[in-house]
Amino acid sequence: MDPRAMSRVSADIGPQDRGADVETLQLFLHRFGYLPAPEPRMAIPLGRASEFPAQGEFDDQTRQALTRYQAFRGLAETGLLDAETRTTMAKPRCGFPDLFIGVPEAYAFNGGKWSKTDLRFHVLNASKDLTLEQVRTAVRSALDLWQAVSMLRFSETASASGADLTIRFGTGDHGCGHPFTEGADGKDNVLAHAFPPPPAGGTYAGQTHIDDADTWSVSATPKFGAKDLVTVVAHEVGHALGLSHSNVKTALMFPDYAGPHRHLDQDDVDAITALYGPKASA
Repeated sequence: MDPRAMSRVSADIGPQDRGADVETLQLFLHRFGYLPAPEPRMAIPLGRASEFPAQGEFDDQTRQALTRYQAFRGLAETGLLDAETRTTMAKPRCGFPDLFIGVPEAYAFNGGKWSKTDLRFHVLNASKDLTLEQVRTAVRSALDLWQAVSMLRFSETASASGADLTIRFGTGDHGCGHPFTEGADGKDNVLAHAFPPPPAGGTYAGQTHIDDADTWSVSATPKFGAKDLVTVVAHEVGHALGLSHSNVKTALMFPDYAGPHRHLDQDDVDAITALYGPKASA
């Protein structure tokens, strides 16, 4: 679902509410790891109502999931879809889930890490807005953020077959099972997503997919409406290296995009060095 759909949902919905707005909220919470997939009430097995949210009903599971989302974002934990929460949900963001198992926390890992620190990368295509050379330069800048603080070393390879990390642009259903669900204007608020290292990432391990329906820039001060490619690639590569989202708002690995962020927070440094070790002293 398009996260922008949350901007059209009525504010202040809560317990006892039901209908399409509640279902939209549930789909958002499910997509980003806060709630199991909602089921029609008649399809929920007898005696297992506490395990499944009822589709379109603001039940206790939905309230708890919404409270977890509010906690992750540092919002008032009302358990209601208030105006501030709704506005936050509609912001541009990464498509990687915020949670898997457990509670919100500072830096976390997504179930994998590379067994080596020398990694090869390949850029598969240009975007509609940028040349291949501009994209390659932006990717190199993004990787340099992680390389500067850790034992990781990145080198570019001439083909995808020899790469550990790949970066490509796509739109809509681009073949990985996680389509960019464009709205009527051809866009949604999910900018990109990435897959963790093997084995957790499966067939797509190490891949970063960027929505080419958005407008991309390599400027540190993008024009209005354009997104900074360096910032987004650096964030997504964090996932491809094994990092999950952080609930530290100043971290690069915070889920929401709020403009250019071409630096690592201490939380990001702690995360990447916990996996791969700190950069060796000269």
